[in-house]
Formats: sequence, C-alpha cells, structure tokens
Amino acid sequence: MLLALLASTAAARPTASPLASSPSPWLREAASAPVRWRPFDPATLAEAKRTRKPILLDVGAGWCHWCHVMDETSYADGEVIRLIGERYLAIKIDRDLSPDLDAHFQRAARRLGSNGGWPLTVWLTPDGEPYHAATYIAPQAMKELLRTLADRAAGPSSLAPEAPEAPGSLEVARPGVLSVRAAEAVGAALLRFQDRANGGIGARGPKFPDGAAIQLALALADRRGEAGELHQFATRTLDGMARGGFRDHVGGGFHRYSVDPEWRVPHFEKMSYVNAALLSAYLDGWRATRRESYREVARETVEFLLSAAGSDGTRGGFHATQDADNHPGDDGDYFTWTQAELRAAAGEEAVRFFDARAQPNDLAGVPDRNVLRAGPLHPRSLIERLRAVRAKRRAPRVDTVKYAAWNGMVIVAMLEAAAALDLPAARAAALLALDRFLARDPGMHALASDGKAASPKDEVRLDAAAWLGLAAIEAHQATGRPAYLVAARSLVTRTDRALWDPARGRYRESTSPYAPPPSIGDNATPAPSAIIALLLSRLGALTAERSCLDRAEQVLIAFASEAADAGPSASAWARAALEHTTPRIQAVIVSRRSDDPRAAVLRDAARAAWRPGHLVRSHGADAKRILPYPLGPGGAARAYVCGPSACAPPTGDPARVKELVETWER
Repeated sequence: MLLALLASTAAARPTASPLASSPSPWLREAASAPVRWRPFDPATLAEAKRTRKPILLDVGAGWCHWCHVMDETSYADGEVIRLIGERYLAIKIDRDLSPDLDAHFQRAARRLGSNGGWPLTVWLTPDGEPYHAATYIAPQAMKELLRTLADRAAGPSSLAPEAPEAPGSLEVARPGVLSVRAAEAVGAALLRFQDRANGGIGARGPKFPDGAAIQLALALADRRGEAGELHQFATRTLDGMARGGFRDHVGGGFHRYSVDPEWRVPHFEKMSYVNAALLSAYLDGWRATRRESYREVARETVEFLLSAAGSDGTRGGFHATQDADNHPGDDGDYFTWTQAELRAAAGEEAVRFFDARAQPNDLAGVPDRNVLRAGPLHPRSLIERLRAVRAKRRAPRVDTVKYAAWNGMVIVAMLEAAAALDLPAARAAALLALDRFLARDPGMHALASDGKAASPKDEVRLDAAAWLGLAAIEAHQATGRPAYLVAARSLVTRTDRALWDPARGRYRESTSPYAPPPSIGDNATPAPSAIIALLLSRLGALTAERSCLDRAEQVLIAFASEAADAGPSASAWARAALEHTTPRIQAVIVSRRSDDPRAAVLRDAARAAWRPGHLVRSHGADAKRILPYPLGPGGAARAYVCGPSACAPPTGDPARVKELVETWER
C-alpha cells in the first residue's frame, strides 16, 4: 500500500523539481524526495497566495543529523506525504545557502515559543506569516499537526500573531566607552563562565568551541605579561579539545561540537569555519607557549583542510562541510571504530593508545563503537595505518559549495599556519582560494562547485566582505604584494556603499530584506561587525588611512555598551577593541621587489612571532615610498621593527626580526 501511494504521488507531480538545479547538495537531494519540495522564491509564495494553501517550511542543512532523520522518517511516511500534498505547499531552505532566511525564521520560531535549531519546521499562512514552529517532529506527531494546523491557517483569528520587535531592538544600544578596560571586562566574563574542569565556556553539554574566546584570552594574558587565569583558561580549553573525541584523531581537524562538557563525544559533522577558528586558536597557542602538542594539532588540522574533504585542490577554494553520516541509522560510523577494527588495522598498539573497549557505550544504540580519545601527540605511523584503513570506508558527503566568509576564515588561518609552521602547501592553497574569490564578484556569498555564483548577484554580505578583506590583508603580509591591499580597500569601499548606516553608526549585516539586526554577539562564527572593525583597524594601520581607523573606532564604540552585557559572546569584539586600542608593533620589510626571496624570509619570520596585533608591511623599490626605510648594502632586503615611539635598528637576520617583534617596546 505504501509503495503504491509513493508511486502515485511521484507520478502525480512534475518530473522536473525546481530544486534539481540548486547549488546545495541537500536541496538537490530533496528534488527526488516523495514530498514535493519547492524553493523559497516569489513564484512559490505567489502560488500559496493564489491557492490559499498554508506553507510548510523546513529549514536545515546536509550536515544536520536530525534533518536527515526527519527526511527518512516523517517525510517518508505515506500519510504525511499525502497530507502535505493535499493541504500545503512545502518549502525547503538550506540554512547555509540562505543564512538571512534562516535567521528570520529562527527569530519567528522563538516568538512562537520554540527554542529553534535544525531542522526548523515552521507553518506559515498563505500570506507568509509564521503561526507555529518546532524542530524535529516524529511521524505520528507530524500527522496530527498537519491536520490541525491546516485548519488553523484557514481563519486569521486562530493564528498566533507575530510579536512586534521590542522597543529599541532595531536601534544600537547607547554607545559605550572604547578602552582596553572594555576588552578586559569580556576577559573577566570568560573566567566567570568557564568550565574549570574541562575548558571552554559552560560546565554542561552540549559544548561548542569558541576560537575567538581562546585568542582573546591569550592576547589579554600576553598584555599582562603573566601566565595567569586567562592563560590557564586558554590552555585548559586547547588541551581538553585536543584529547577528546571532539577532535578527529585520525583524519585531522575537529567536528562541529561536543554533546557533553568533557569534549568526549561529538556530533560528527565537520565545518570549515570550526576548523578555521580552531586552527587560528591552536596557532596562537603554539606561538604563545611553544607546546609541541598545539603545533601537532594545528598541522593535522591543515592536513584535513588540504584533503579532498576540505578543499577543491587545484581549482581553489575550501568546501563548506562534511556530513556526519551516510545512511539511516548511521551515527558517525565513518569516524568511529570497534575494538576489533582497531586491532585489525594497527594491532594492540592502537587498542592501547586509544583505550578502546569492546562495549564502550559512547553512542546510544551503537554499544560497540569507540569514539577515539587520546593524548594530544600521536605516533605518526599509527595514524597513517588507521588513515589507510579509513580511506577504504565510504566517506560522508561533502558540501562543495564555497562560502565567502568561511573561505575567508580558512584563508586567514592557513596563511598564519604557513608562516608559523613552515607549510608552503597551506600558503599556496590559501592564495589560490583568495584569488578565485577576488577574481569573481568579491561581495558574493557563495560559489557553487562549478564555480558559478550560488547567491544573488546584487547581494552584499558583511561577513563575506569582512573576512575576505581580512584574508586580503593577511595575503599582503604573506606576499608583500600591494594588489592585496588594494583588494581589501575595494571591499571596504563596496561595503561602505551598500551597508553603512550613518544614522546608527554601524553596518547592516546584508542587503537582504530578511537580514537580522546587527549584533556584537558571536554565534557559530564571530560577529560580522567585530570582524569588519578588525579589518578597518588593520587596513588603516597598514595604509595610514585615518578614515579607516576612524570608522573602525566608530563601529567598536557603537557596540561597546552591548558588548559590556554580552559576556563571552563578545570575544571577537573585545579582541578587535584590544587590538585597536593597544599601540601596534609593525615590521616594515623593504626590498627591491615584493618577490625578493630574502624579503619573503624576513616576512615569514616577523609573521611567525608571537605579538598579538602586530602587522607586517612591505615596500618595494620606489625610493619615495620606502623612505625613511632605506635598503641594506647592495640593495639587500631589510626589516625595520617599529613601535609607537621608535624603530629598532634595521636587520636582515630573520631570527633577529622575530626576536624584535616579540620584545620591542615591551
């Protein structure tokens, strides 16, 4: 009976789904689903108004485990399929491809009493007004809701009205005072909310990683010149994540989050932005402490980002995500191991190293699979043997869409890694990705796997512009090429034109009508307003453009009052504020050509140094531009390390450059 119903449903609908050509793999998969899913577009919304059918909206992503579960249970149930087909228009949204729509409906869900999350299931009137919201819904409950909520949509009086925005919620909070003390206050909040046993924020699960908080803590500890509580918070967190199952000990990198406070068992999806943020955090940890374990974790994270699951190889760009599982009932099988599998792959050494058990009970319903946990340093030969075995397994799907903001985050981290760890492959991949984005419309949100734009051409996003701009700044520091500074300036100019709100002294988050109100609170990624302030501050320091410095200060001040109440979620803002208000150290590299090999060695030495907020500026052979920084004897490249008061004597010794960056005007 069910097969007949599915067959008749499939035969009744048009063969060509509008989702079949979507850049999102998750939406393309939905094109062949039993439910006839449509895109969120004017044509679908107009059809709902014309037919007076309510809308069933599903917001999720390919990496979302419970989104797949709902597709495989509720949306595969014959009665659910019939009810949706008869009474609703069904819309599916990829939250990564359409983050503004996701934010809009998450806010609506909270107004309707749901906590939000993914999958997000929302009922809309034919006119597009949300009136009921939930997350995962099991088949029987789904059938009951589909029946009762279709009737509620028929009469406006039965709808739960959308609550108006709270007074002043679209306004910037009263500007506060910008100072080092404001950044220190966020650091104090990190200590109040920290998990003193396991590291990270909060003593309960689930626990999400926060690279910005770690970087802020290390920068504040460096400013104080002591290995105090903030330093301990950072190292405790880095150590906890490195030991736990949250880290992919075989493939490198990290999963999305831990379901428990001890970083033991993760949700297994892997996100490019998580790995970018933690790569930068471990690099800062390595430079600040010289602990070999941090260097090793960073190197393995680079390996993951350079793998087929992480990047597009010779074409350039970093993939968005890797799914957690392959099929119904799969709960991280690709990433986990039975004791017998470990023994067969690498002998008793592997069983002992990971303390693998026959019945570990790490995962509900899968009693024999071990989530690997171990010390932070791995025997290389052991990991290589396990990688070879895992490579024969069917790997979870990779979403090959390349999001501009997430790529910017990865590019920054990979260029930092190239200098700190001497990894030329990381530098090459980062520059290839950046050049690919800059060659296209630099304001775009995403590139599809075929290189075509995967977002509206006229859409400008603050996160994309800010992170690509920071990536261009980092590329200039790595290469000395002036063109990257020009690219960063162009991104700022375009963002100013499209998103600057002079009345409120801040940027809007995108040109989309569904864009959320700007906030300084970090979420899965750092707050875009904090990142644009960081970009403006660095660009102004490198180019001596007062307008950039003034705009950075204006943005930071606009959110200073909100940051004071935001606690740890204002970590990215606090890092930008600390960097902007602390006198900078700059290493000025002068050479006849930007591609002078000796200049490159001096640049890398300066960039590998541990001095939070320092910048590396390069000048070519134009004598007017390099004065008062003359070349060395015979035109040799030289480095001038300068603070706010004076410059150190010039040097051509890379070790001396690194030493001066770390110690000058302390």
